Amino acid sequence: MTSHIPFTTLLTELTDPDSQVRLQAIKSIVRRRSERAQAYTALLPLLNDSEYQVCRATIKALGTLKDPRAFAALAPLVTNSSARLRLLTLQTLDKLDQTRAIPYLITALLDPSILVRQGVVDVLSFSRDARIVEPLIAALSDTNTDVLIRVISVLGFLRDARVIAPLIALYNNADSYAHMEIYMRTRIISALGRLGDLRSFDFLITALRDPDRHIRSYAIDALVMLNDTRAVDPLIAALSDPDNINRMKVTYALADFGDARAIDPLIALRNDSNADVRRGVVRALDVLGHA
Repeated sequence: MTSHIPFTTLLTELTDPDSQVRLQAIKSIVRRRSERAQAYTALLPLLNDSEYQVCRATIKALGTLKDPRAFAALAPLVTNSSARLRLLTLQTLDKLDQTRAIPYLITALLDPSILVRQGVVDVLSFSRDARIVEPLIAALSDTNTDVLIRVISVLGFLRDARVIAPLIALYNNADSYAHMEIYMRTRIISALGRLGDLRSFDFLITALRDPDRHIRSYAIDALVMLNDTRAVDPLIAALSDPDNINRMKVTYALADFGDARAIDPLIALRNDSNADVRRGVVRALDVLGHA
């Protein structure tokens, strides 16, 4: 329901000594879609309001107004003492102008707050700007594993060959992350699969023979994404994987490749001890035209 309070009254309330009045005025102004653009100048002083909630609401309001002048007004807040306000500012800058926001987001990859670094990587996950590749590669040295996992994921979507060697290097050093070792390695394998670059092929074939079943499972998926027929013979060999789920996944992978070389090995697996594997074999043979 639209407020009947005159818009000029709301603008006046932005300077009220009571922070709750100021906060409510901001919220009311944002709801006035046909009038809120008029509040741009009046909102600017509240970016430096002593009350966190008022400052936060002002940043969000300026993002909603989408006035291009707000970018320059908001930029100084990327060094605000509050990590949450820094992150909100960065998110708002990206909302206002993704191209201009990139340098600020890159700088924030080194922010002392884990919250900010996590949030910035999430924002960058929607970007395909070439400027972010090298800074994200550098962020593979982040000391926080949550940030690191996010960075690995984003690099996989960039489809830039520069990330392959650093990702493999991190994979080989994953032992230093203790209980996160396997999870991190599976994330790296997934990222390399999404990259779709054949320079990852030999590495992924090696991962297909890893002692850990999770690593082998993700390697199967990555090889399918890579879509290189050189993977057919190694995948046929993986039909003997000791893990039931992996054997089933290999049947699906071989069906995806559609290579007749897999027919006889699949037939030999028709009497597998696991029902899911047997169903996978029947499906794969059907796809290969040998039901």
